[in-house]
Amino acid sequence: AAGFHAIVIGTVFDRVMVIEVAAGDLTEGGYADGDATAARFRCPTGVAYVNRSRTLIIADLGNACLRGLSGGIVRTVAGACGAPGFANGPGWNARFLEPALVATVGDDAIVSDNGAQCLRTFRLRHPDRLVGAAAGNCMLANSEPIVIGDGPQQQVALNEVVAMAVLVIVPEPWVFVATRSGTIREVRFGYVTTATQALDEVVLHMDFSVVNSEELIITTDGGSVYSLNVEAYTLLRIATMPGTVLTTTLPTGDVLMATDTGDIVVASDPPPPPTRCAGCSSTCMGYCCVDLGTCERDGCLA
Repeated sequence: AAGFHAIVIGTVFDRVMVIEVAAGDLTEGGYADGDATAARFRCPTGVAYVNRSRTLIIADLGNACLRGLSGGIVRTVAGACGAPGFANGPGWNARFLEPALVATVGDDAIVSDNGAQCLRTFRLRHPDRLVGAAAGNCMLANSEPIVIGDGPQQQVALNEVVAMAVLVIVPEPWVFVATRSGTIREVRFGYVTTATQALDEVVLHMDFSVVNSEELIITTDGGSVYSLNVEAYTLLRIATMPGTVLTTTLPTGDVLMATDTGDIVVASDPPPPPTRCAGCSSTCMGYCCVDLGTCERDGCLA
């Protein structure tokens, strides 16, 4: 729960959302391992679940370390809480500056260290829980010339990553990150490439559809929900909600949308993607308006 000091989990039962505190305390920050109810975090901003070890990896931003929640127990798994820095190596020797986001890739994790302007790897099941470099210049740690923009992944500065999604494919994972400027960038085959130009809103969350692995669902602080086809690089706005929206895709393929106005919506039958054509004088939610106040969802984009 960003802005708070606890891990909050929402579970859907028959389309009813049940929200509960899984670890930490909503109002009291700090640092403490142990039983989940007694554990303390300082602004945890990213979580990801490792199926094989049944462990929730938590990016504890305020404490500059990675924490693990498993079996009701919280442990520090990498970094030194309260001692920010930069160092790769075994988990107990590694240091993070601002671990903000985390995503799992099999038994491993990718961590966005915003203070170091790079992505880093974390191998949970390795005996030494190794931390290494994945992409970005990492505070010039690799002595390569820094690149602003696209380029080789070990030279590019990944500034202010606010959202991250990983598509696990062979031979290597396909990583997408959104920066605070609204730009979506991809990390693949050793290069960082811009996938879309900057949106006019800040991206809050990205998640791959479980039904169509080429579809990346993106939500923004302006209430917009976008679909990015990562093969064709086509971006469509598929919904607009009041307030700030967070989304995730459910195992059924439905898109769960929750807003800061208290609305929770499950989109179980999204409209088909429209095709482009000429002649649209105006649009509604990205679709052609056939008359005032009406959206033709099977129509075309302007």
